[in-house]
Amino acid sequence: MSYNDKQTKKILDMFDELMNPAGIPGKEKEGTEEVESMPYQILSFPEEEGSETWLLNPVSRQFVRAFNHTEVVQITQPDKDNKVIVRTPGGFLQVTQDYVRDIGFN
Repeated sequence: MSYNDKQTKKILDMFDELMNPAGIPGKEKEGTEEVESMPYQILSFPEEEGSETWLLNPVSRQFVRAFNHTEVVQITQPDKDNKVIVRTPGGFLQVTQDYVRDIGFN
């Protein structure tokens, strides 16, 4: 499995955009640095989906099995089809925004 440099750069740019605190509410001050509070998020599938489903990995362009209640970090804002890209411990997934649930702050 090889990564396309253009795809990798696009995903890294999206990640940098997400981590940029400029204009994002929820920033906190810690010492002299600004630290953004990000909610913990999980995948939560509808009951009819079951405890796992197959989702697209946009980097490898392959479907991968995703499990319910997996911790994720949302990388992008919803597109016109209400899909977002999330980062999981196993890589990136394209998922419906409705499947991403905030579970609170730490």
